[in-house]
Parts: sequence; structure tokens; C-alpha cells
Amino acid sequence: MFPGIYDLRLRKGSAEFVVDGVDCSGAGDCIVDGITRTLTVNFPGMASVHTNVRVSDGVAGSYGDSVTYANYQTDQAVFTVFPQIYDLRLRKGSTEFVVDGVNCVSTAPCSVDELTATLTVGFPGLTGVHTEARVADGVAESYGGVVTYANYQTHQAELVVFRQIYDVRVRHAVTTLFDDVSCLSGSCSVMIQGNAQVTLIDGDFADTPLAGRALTAYEKRSDGKLITVQSGLTSPEGSVHFTLPELGAGKIYVLKTYNPYGNGKSYYSPLITQQGPFSFRITRDGNYPLDLIPPAVVITTPVAGAPVLVNGFTVTGTASDNNELESVRLLVQDPGKPVGQIVASLAGNGVWSAAVDASMVTLGANTVLTAIATDRAQNQGSTSISVTVVEDTQLPTLTITSHQPGDQVPVSGFVLQGTVSDDTGVVSLSAVITGDAPNGTVMSRTVDMAFAGGQWALGVLRSDMTENTQVSILLTASDGAGKSATLEIALNVVAVELSGRHLISRITFGATPALLAHLAAVGPEAFLDEQLNPMPEDDPQLLAALATVLGTFDPQELTKEDLKLWEVLHKRYSAYQLREVMAWFWENHFSTNLNKSGNKTLYEWQENQAFRQHALGNFEQLLLASAQSPAMLYYLDSFRNNREDANENYAREVLELHTLGVDGGYTPADIEAAAELFTGWHVLSDAFFFDADAHNPASQLVLGQVFSAPGVAKGEELLSYLARHASTAQFICTKLVRLFVAEEPQPELVNRCAISFQALAEQQADDQIKRVVEEILTSQEFVDNYRNKVKTPLEFVTGVLRALEMEVTGADIPDALDAMGMALFEHPSPDGFSEMSEDWMDSEQLKQRIQWVNTLVRNSADSGRSYLDPVGYFNSNGYTTVEGIVAFLSDLLFADDITLTELVTALEILNQGVPYESDSAQGKEVKLRRLLGTLLSYPGAQYQ
Repeated sequence: MFPGIYDLRLRKGSAEFVVDGVDCSGAGDCIVDGITRTLTVNFPGMASVHTNVRVSDGVAGSYGDSVTYANYQTDQAVFTVFPQIYDLRLRKGSTEFVVDGVNCVSTAPCSVDELTATLTVGFPGLTGVHTEARVADGVAESYGGVVTYANYQTHQAELVVFRQIYDVRVRHAVTTLFDDVSCLSGSCSVMIQGNAQVTLIDGDFADTPLAGRALTAYEKRSDGKLITVQSGLTSPEGSVHFTLPELGAGKIYVLKTYNPYGNGKSYYSPLITQQGPFSFRITRDGNYPLDLIPPAVVITTPVAGAPVLVNGFTVTGTASDNNELESVRLLVQDPGKPVGQIVASLAGNGVWSAAVDASMVTLGANTVLTAIATDRAQNQGSTSISVTVVEDTQLPTLTITSHQPGDQVPVSGFVLQGTVSDDTGVVSLSAVITGDAPNGTVMSRTVDMAFAGGQWALGVLRSDMTENTQVSILLTASDGAGKSATLEIALNVVAVELSGRHLISRITFGATPALLAHLAAVGPEAFLDEQLNPMPEDDPQLLAALATVLGTFDPQELTKEDLKLWEVLHKRYSAYQLREVMAWFWENHFSTNLNKSGNKTLYEWQENQAFRQHALGNFEQLLLASAQSPAMLYYLDSFRNNREDANENYAREVLELHTLGVDGGYTPADIEAAAELFTGWHVLSDAFFFDADAHNPASQLVLGQVFSAPGVAKGEELLSYLARHASTAQFICTKLVRLFVAEEPQPELVNRCAISFQALAEQQADDQIKRVVEEILTSQEFVDNYRNKVKTPLEFVTGVLRALEMEVTGADIPDALDAMGMALFEHPSPDGFSEMSEDWMDSEQLKQRIQWVNTLVRNSADSGRSYLDPVGYFNSNGYTTVEGIVAFLSDLLFADDITLTELVTALEILNQGVPYESDSAQGKEVKLRRLLGTLLSYPGAQYQ
């Protein structure tokens, strides 16, 4: 260029810079220096910042055109600019930040600082939180675009922002918004307080906070379901601030911490229902369960579809809970009325009632009644029924179905039964019982009666009546409209006719409902005649039970358990009970042990069948069947009785235990000689076999008689002689009288029996035993000894099964007999099981009986053991009310020989807690099982 003096004009972007009077007139180069400056813009902690140097327009918050820029910078941006004054425009996300009048004129570098602020967002305890700084839009509960954000943070988030005002949005299951957070000063913070500030406290260590433990907040619904709302990790202060929607406005929440002690255990908090601080205190070994089971609620009256009164009615029901009930509400939804809500009165036993006012219902409407039960954990259960609103037009209707006026009733007590109905439902039923006291005065009592399904039952007690007088029962039924109806019946009180029940207790293995009904229909004499003359074949019910339990029957394949079940099934199901009593008598009289070496279940079964066949027949035939039974031949070692070495075991026992008795007049010499008579009585091919080579053919002198018949006849001749012997008659009759009458046999009865026994033996009468037994059972001594014997285990166990009509399904029954000391076919000695009470009534025996019967009545349907459906059992027998059930059992199990205390206890069991008629099906079942276990544990259950 030409030498001279110049002005310089420089441009960068929209900025123009002028240098005046640059002297280039000399001979050398001319240089202009110092015309730039370094502009440093500091924004530490920020990233992706866009910085634009602008021409300063002199207006605050505004700027001119762009000079230079730097995008996506972190912490700072550095520019080289002319020495001028500039405006700066910075952008981060959706926000713009302007710095006016940055002076870069001086020779020193220019810098811009204090542009940023640290925005701290606290959310104690929360994890995985998303935090956003947003452009403040000046509108409450609203926000502008995103400036910066931090995701998945724990406890707090720190955001570096320009010194401006922001809206802050925090998301963690729920969204929290902070409007107009000012960061102008360089430091700003907000805290998520939430509406539940939870602190987890360690109760094992001076209530110190537990940090770093997971907490989850659930909404707890009334149906017991849990809905996850928020989760967090406790802060160093042990806190989590939850924001729980509608907390304090009806919703309920609960907290859970899992594994806080490293023990794999969950801990639940008490329910959270209000906003504010909440301390969740736990201990390592504490129990912090959560009840999620809704209560059960039932509407008892009215029943679904029933008519109800237009002028108001009462709804009753029951409610129960696994922990604790809190309340019951009734909703009344009538199409023509607003929904009515009634807080029901709730008794401690779970029975509730609610009075529905006339204003809540409309005549003719189908109204829905909904009962809602709430427990302490705020779980709710509900049930609904529909009823029809009507006017009451009829009186209640009462009937008596069990008796006719003037009928005879026993002074020991009876059950009066009938039906009751009404067009709008019966609300109460009572009875006034009036009878003559022994001194001629009139006594009466009023009884509130339970009724169910239109049926009622009233137990009239011994204390209500006097023999040879009349008892009057006045029944009164009332409906909800106050209408009442009455019905009266007068009955003649007579002495108790015990002969029939006494027969059942001694000649059967126990009463059944059907057997009692049959006895009442035919009378004691006809019943005894039936039992003395059984059909030769087994009855269909027994055959069906044998087929069900034992299947296709093969005596060769019998197991020990099968054999025992065979015997129990006969006792449980046979219609010919006296034959079974006598079959067992002979089985026990001629006792053998299945466990003896060489013995077989087949032999025991064959012998058992022979005893059953001859049970009421001829004693000589029984004696011979026993003597030649392989079971006896092995048990008393006859199979090894040979001429070279005679075995005396059978000879001794046939004299002492089977015929004459220990005081029957025989000597040791008689035993030795008798043993020779039975030499060669062996077993071959599972049957009796006479081995002539092993037999001593010599004549023998026994009891002063010479026995010289050839071969096997010699032993049979002795058995025939023993069967006709006077001592045998005395011995067998003593045992029969002990069996049927009393443990201390009356000598007069024994003598009369023995005379008949011996005479019939001489006649070789085929029905010898039947006629002897009949003489005993028709004697005055038999009548005079009512319920004075204790049942053996076999009598007790089979008696319970028969009374409760239980099906025998498997080995649990024989096993029970084993535990009670009566292992069938396994008595260890040849004298058989005792018939004496003292041998069955020690403390261990009673404990076994009580334990067994209480287990039996509680067996479940899938237990594989004998099982009872108690509700079905009583329903099938026509008893659905408390008094009816207890009176029925009193008669069935005890022939009404039960104390007032025992009776009251039974009634209390059924009415404990929720009254029986109002209880659920499950509740009824539990009570009935407990009732049966209790009654069958009474002392009276052991007597016959």
C-alpha cells in the first residue's frame, strides 16, 4: 500500500471495530497490535451450553446481532473478540440467559463469572427419581420446556443452572411440581416433603434410624389386595418421603421393608391413614404380619327371596374374621328410595342386627340388602340378598309333628318337634312347659326356642315332669308385625320303659338311629325274637360294606388287617347283632393267637366263621369246631401231640378254660389222660387231620369215665362228655350272665341257666345256646341291671361307629383297638379278653378312648380314615336346631341318662360365640365335631 496514514475498519460477524490514524508513512512495515481480547465465559458444572457473543444494544435483557459463538461447551466457553462492549446470549435446553454490557475494552482479558447456580432437589429415601429444571412459565401447576435433568437419582439431585427462576418437575410414581424456584442468588433448593414422612427405626438399638433399607409403600384395598405405589431406600437419617395419592381422604396405605436385618424376613407397618410424619419401628425378631383376609359376613334373616314388612324389619346375621372385626354396615337399595346405610349393632360373638326403617323401602319393591363387614385391618367382606317388600296379612302357622295330644312320654325326657311358618317370617318362638310337681303344685318354665328352615325342636327335661301326671306345652310364635299364634298340647307322663334300650345295650354293639326307630315300631319282645332267630345268610348292608372295604374276597389271601376289618365290619353293619355278640363271645372264649408259629389268618377266619355259624346253636358243636380248628391245633400245640410225647396244652385248657372251669373238679391225672385222647389230632392241607400213627389207641380214664372208642372218636367222645357236664353248664352260664347281666353273676340266675344248659345239652338241642340266652335276657335279673357294665374297647369303638352311622374305611379302627389294648385275634394268653370293668377303666385306657374319639370326629374327608359329615348326619336324621340335636344325642348315646350339667355343657358348645342356627356351615361343622367329641368323652358313654 502507499505510504500514508490510514484508518482501519474491522468486522467480525455483526461487530465493527475502527482503528484511527495508523501511520504507514515510514519506510518499513506498519503493524497494528493489541486490537483483540480474550473473552472467557465460565459456567462450571454445565454441559451442552450454547454461547453467543452479540453486539451490545445498550438495552437491558436485550442484545444486538451475533458476533461469534461456541456450541455444546462444557464448564466454559473462550472467545477472541475486539476490545468492545458486548452482550452475551447463553442457551441451555429451552432456556435463554442474557448478560448485558460485558466490557472487553481494557487491555486485560475479560471474563464473565457467577452465571450459574446449584439447584438441589431433595427427596429423602426415594430412589430412581427423575428431576427436571423447566422454564418457568408463570402459571401455577404448569411449566415450560426442559432446561436440564437428572434421572434415576437417590435421595437428592443436584442440577447446575443459570441464575434464573425455574419450574422444577420431580417424577417418582407420582409427579411433584415446584413453581417459580428462584436461583438468582447462586444457590437454590427444594425438598419433596411428600405427605408421609416415614422414618424406619431400629427398636433393637435405642430406636436409632435404619439407613439404606428398602421401603415400599402399597395402597391397601378393602378386598385385601396390595397395589404398589412408591418405593425408596432410607436416607442416612432413615427417612423416605412418600407422596401417597388421596392419603387422608379415604385411601389406606401400608409399608413393607424386606430383609432389613439380612434375615430374609418381611416387616409390615401399621396402616397409614393420615398425612404427616410416620415412624415405622421394627425389631429383628418381632412379628409384623399383614392381615389381607377379608372378614366373612352372612345375612341370616331374612333369607334370599323372602318377603319383608313394608313398615320396617330387622336384618340379622353373623360376621367373623381371622383377627378382629371392627364394624358391620347394611346398605338398603330400594329402587324407589335413596340408598340407605345403617351401622349394625355388633355383639362380641359376631352376631349383628340392623333395623330397616319403613322410610327406606317401598311396598312391592325388590330391595337389595348388602351387609359389609370391616375388620381392624380395614379389609372388607360383603354379601347381598334380594327381598320383596310386602304387607303382613297372616298369623304364624304352628304344627307339632312328633306327638299327638294324649300320647305317652317317658319321664326321663323327650323331644317335641314340629314346624313353624309365616308369610313375612317368624321372629320368635317360645314355649311354656307346665307340669305337676310331686307335692301337687304347678311348675312352669318359659323357653326361648331356636328354629331353622321352618323346623323346631324342644327338649323337655326330666325336671319338667312327674311320673303319672300330665305335662302341657304351650307354644307361641310371633312375626315381625307383632302377630302371634299359639298351639298347646298335653301329654301323659309315664315311667321309663327301659327293657328295649337295655336289650340294645347288651345284645347289640350299639344303638343306631334306625335301630331305635325299629325298636319303637316293633317293641322289645318282637325285637328280641328277631335277634334270637337271625337269617342264616348275611344282610345286604353288611355284604355291601365287606365288598367296599375288602373287595373281592379270598380267604387264602387275607392279611392280618383284613381279618380285623372283617370282624369290625360285622359288628358295625350286621342286622343280626345278637349273633355277632355271641360270635365274639365264642371267639374270645376259645381264644387263639394269630401270631403263634404255624397259625394263619385263613385258620382264624375259618374258626371265626364257625363260631358265627354256631353262635346260637349247640355248645358241643362249638367245642368240636374249636378243638378241630387249625387255629386251635397250632395255638395249643395239638399239631405236635403224639403217642411218643403227648403234649398237654390243649387238654389243660379245654378243661380249665373251655368247659369245666378252674374249679370244675379235674385233676392233673385227668389232664394227662385227656392229652393221650387227643394224640394224632394234627393239621394237613389247611384242615383237621387225624393221624392214626401218632395216636395212642389205649383206653383212658378221665373224670372217672373210661374212654375207649377207636381213633378220633375217643377224643370226640370226651368233648361230648365235657359239653354235657354240670361243671361246664355252671362255667359257661357264669360267663354268659357276666356278659349280659352283671360282672358279679347272681347265683340263682346262673343255676337256672345251668339247669337249662345241661338239659338241652343232653337233648343235643340245635338251639341250645339260643334258648339259654333267651332265658337270661327275659329274667328279672337282666331287667334289674341297667347300664351297670363298662364297655370293652370293641363295644365302645363299634358303638360310636354305629351311633354316628360312620363308614369304616380302613385300618384306623383296628389300630385304635390295638392302642386300647384289644388287638383282635392277638390276645397273648388263652383266657381271652376280660369282661370286667376294672380291666378296662384305668387312666391310660380312658385316655386312649378320649383321644381316639376326639380324633375320629375331627377326621377330614381326605384323611383316609373313618369320616363323619356332622351337618349331613344331623340333617339326615331331621335335627337342625340346638335343642333337637342335643336331645337326639342324649337319647341315642345315653338313653337320656345324662346329668343336667352335662346337658347344659352340650347346649353351650353349640351356642358359644355365634349361635348355632346363625352360624356358617363351617362354623356349624366345627361346633358339632366338638360337641360329639365332648359327649363321647363323658363317663356315661363308657357304660352299657
